[in-house]
Amino acid sequence: MYYIDGKTAMNLYRYAELAPRLLKAHATPTQMIEDLLLETDHKDMKNHFFLRAAWQIDNHIGSKIITIFPQNRYSEGTPSIQALYTLFNGVTGTPLCCIDGTALTALKTAADSALAADLLARKHIKTMLMIGAGAMAAPLIEAHCAVRPSLKNILIWNRTPSRCAKVINLLAKKEITVQQTDDLDATITRADLISSATTTSSPLIKGYLLNDGCHVDLVGSFTKDMREADNEAIRRSSVFVDSRQMTIGVVGEIILPINQGALRDTDIKADFYDAVLSDEFTRSNNSEITLFKNGGGGHLDLMMAHILYKKFSEQQVA
Repeated sequence: MYYIDGKTAMNLYRYAELAPRLLKAHATPTQMIEDLLLETDHKDMKNHFFLRAAWQIDNHIGSKIITIFPQNRYSEGTPSIQALYTLFNGVTGTPLCCIDGTALTALKTAADSALAADLLARKHIKTMLMIGAGAMAAPLIEAHCAVRPSLKNILIWNRTPSRCAKVINLLAKKEITVQQTDDLDATITRADLISSATTTSSPLIKGYLLNDGCHVDLVGSFTKDMREADNEAIRRSSVFVDSRQMTIGVVGEIILPINQGALRDTDIKADFYDAVLSDEFTRSNNSEITLFKNGGGGHLDLMMAHILYKKFSEQQVA
């Protein structure tokens, strides 16, 4: 059985290669997906423990164990999100590999958003706004730039401005120039692409500020009370998701606007399974605002684990 460490996993593919491979993986159905979410209060924060399992019958089985401890952001060297993934053969049940789950999560999440942007965002866009300076900020910026290399004006906003410097320095090593912005609303009005990865329950993205033709990538919401965009953003947008099963009735970004009358589940244009079968996962014109909810899920972890395992095992044989 192989172990794929974080550095190795991150270097197996470039995001521009991962996005189409992730779309192709949706041609194979994942028959069983189950999540277990445990939550505890810690001072004024919430700690989360996830167990995400998925089974492609007669193909692969996988499970990811994730801890999300927000207070770790104040402890140097201890990530807020940590995880481990185990991939099994779906026919024999034999363990195939363990993968650093933090790296797999970063790759899967960023590739998921990059795939949606590649399908939905206008060509030759120039300005990107990243909301949030947590663990996913750098991978999301890198992935979006990989599918839209025209992005040159990249700005980052965070409630705690000092945290932006770490992301800016990290991306400088990859020759991606990022600048900090202190005025969120003003930056929203001029962004061609907005990616948001926060755990807020009070929407940060106000719909009336969105530019015509903007693409909005919502990553952060993973509980029923979290949301990053308000009802006006939903009303003004064509809404897409990575998976109907893992977003409708699951995450606040979709549940709350439905409950408040701003969205119907039938209003969701398409998910990635639709994209494999048809051309519904696309913008209709250059003035349309597109909004994508990156819901994640065990099926995406399983797909990404198999993609990484396949290339790693081929390298070992070679």
